[in-house]
Amino acid sequence: MHRHTIALLAAAALAVPLVGTAAPATARPAAERPFAKGLITPLSMAVTPAGNVWVSENFVGNLARVRPGKDPKVFVHVKKGEVGAVSYRQHVVTFAVTKNSGRTTIKQLDQDAQVTTLANISDFEAAENPDASTTYGVSGLAEECAAQWPTADFGPPSYTGIVESHPYATAQAGGIVYVADAAANAIFSVTGDGTVDTVAVLPPPEFVLSQELVTQLGLPDCVVGETYVGEPVPTDVEVGPDGSLWVTTLGGGFGEQIPLGHLFTLDPDTGDVTGDVADFVTPVGVAVTPEGDAYVSQLFANTVMQLPAGSDTASAFKEPTMPAALEYRGGQLWASTNALAEAPPFGKIVSWVA
Repeated sequence: MHRHTIALLAAAALAVPLVGTAAPATARPAAERPFAKGLITPLSMAVTPAGNVWVSENFVGNLARVRPGKDPKVFVHVKKGEVGAVSYRQHVVTFAVTKNSGRTTIKQLDQDAQVTTLANISDFEAAENPDASTTYGVSGLAEECAAQWPTADFGPPSYTGIVESHPYATAQAGGIVYVADAAANAIFSVTGDGTVDTVAVLPPPEFVLSQELVTQLGLPDCVVGETYVGEPVPTDVEVGPDGSLWVTTLGGGFGEQIPLGHLFTLDPDTGDVTGDVADFVTPVGVAVTPEGDAYVSQLFANTVMQLPAGSDTASAFKEPTMPAALEYRGGQLWASTNALAEAPPFGKIVSWVA
């Protein structure tokens, strides 16, 4: 059973109202520049110095390149699987393939359009399962209360980290590929020879199940006042100007309905958390400028948030429909929007001056 549902979202999930979230401050107006349209689930992308965009069409298994004024050209198509976690460095496109069988790999496309496999992430997850010692859910419930828990909707009332891999984002620096694995709840590093290691297991969000939440989420009354520990579910990783890793986390299944998202900064050498801004709603993308300003996409809140360098307070920058991937290059913020649309006009890539 997948508890990391971004990869499996259905229209019903989009209909769930967000619980306990305040309306964002009004975003400031600025011209939106269209770049590409008609993309099916463009959840990840990378912008090259030449102004081309490599974009995943996750749910149909495509990796495509878009040049200015041109239609997308598909370079990789995966049958019975998903393509995502796109990044670009020195003429090499790095991406992830998640097969329906559960096998996950990091692959690279070179400038000659040749694809090679860099690492098998699911094998590493099966061998190491870095969050195996973390207990999620509500601990210590009486048997009668636990039996009332809606497992089909929210997983077991209490469980430890399972063996599951779903690479959702990659970033590259210093010959290392960093992988945000949404299902493993970890950031991995991959060296040029394919060696995989764990950089960090992300901190899990914790919240009290109030009577209001219990009622709105359809949970049994016997859990009112209990503390729930959610899975972090990292959704993006970027390398900041000082070499720190910037990571968005969704906050598990409950994070699709209440603001459990975080923006962490990590020391890539130690895995230590060096910064934490909380209360984002379904954050699935982050972009960082050379000056250290950050932008975070909130998928279900239809907002791109801006976090000035040194601040822990984010405000609305833009309010596009279902923003997902974010990239900053050359004074522009690029975004994929309408990213989960299941019918035309499907997803788009746009940019704004930032």
